[in-house]
Amino acid sequence: MTPVIMVETIALIYYNAIRKATNSSVLKTICKQILKDEVPHIRFQYERLAILHKKRGHLLLKLTQAIQRTLFFTIVLAVWCGHHKALRAGDYIFKKYWQAAWKKMKFAWERMNPQLYEWDNKYDLENCDFQQEQSELLFDELIMRKKGVQNG
Repeated sequence: MTPVIMVETIALIYYNAIRKATNSSVLKTICKQILKDEVPHIRFQYERLAILHKKRGHLLLKLTQAIQRTLFFTIVLAVWCGHHKALRAGDYIFKKYWQAAWKKMKFAWERMNPQLYEWDNKYDLENCDFQQEQSELLFDELIMRKKGVQNG
């Protein structure tokens, strides 16, 4: 699940670069829609990761974060190597791309921290028989709030 949020985070930069680089109104519209669609995808991912990480101990959580940062470092470099021409055409020199990627991923990492949320333990997600409709109902009814602020 973590690589998905990493790729979706970088997609925000990539499709913004394509949108800025093209003269095609159709391609601009497609890029704008992709960018709009990615935001709820990323939110869904970081909230689910907070759920998955909520019972991890401090040491395991730190190890997970170190592995995530190493993986993200690799993905950021790989995307630049494969798509630097498109990124440059959209006004992303390497430094700007690098900073934007880490800033956006930092935003997601901060929100996947399970300590930021208050949990309603009414639903035991680990011991539930996850049939399709049952899982949809549980996630619809799950109450997860950022501490002190209603989160959707």
